[in-house]
Amino acid sequence: MSPTTITYLTFGIFLLLAIIFDLGRLSRKGTTITIRQALLQTAFWVTLAMVFCGFLWYEDGHKIAVEYFSAYLMEWSLSIDNIFVFILIFSFFRVKPGYYARVLLIGILMAIVLRVIFVGVTVALFFAWLSSANTGSRGLSADADCVSFGRGGARCVTHSDGGSNGVADARGDCISAGRGGLICERSATK
Repeated sequence: MSPTTITYLTFGIFLLLAIIFDLGRLSRKGTTITIRQALLQTAFWVTLAMVFCGFLWYEDGHKIAVEYFSAYLMEWSLSIDNIFVFILIFSFFRVKPGYYARVLLIGILMAIVLRVIFVGVTVALFFAWLSSANTGSRGLSADADCVSFGRGGARCVTHSDGGSNGVADARGDCISAGRGGLICERSATK
């Protein structure tokens, strides 16, 4: 296996075990977390992140490890504003302190699931567009100012020199798109 594959597998296993541990041990129902418990949990998660940073240093070198550490510090500093948002939301909806951990956990898991869905849909649509652009069935055609819609058809914007509102071409299959622009349909069947 390549070092990159090992790193991704380790990260995935690491993350899965951390989530299971958090769901099973740290996020108990109906308990209020004290300042001491919050500090201990923070120390635990920071230590876990630093252990992973050490693994990255060992496996992939110092450049990747420093990039990870920098990103970790940036994300941690950006998460501070979330605390104020949580306080506002909890006080607005009058969430009892005993439910804070569960509400936060559900919110985090929903954020992860929705991000996976959005990224998956985006990637799927991008590759569908990319493959159809190469086959010419949908997406952008080779012409820079034509967008293809289906087999052999295209909508093209052409510009005339004088503002031609309401002008159609000789075949009558263009409609005006405003000042000097025409939307035309071309089809391989015509």
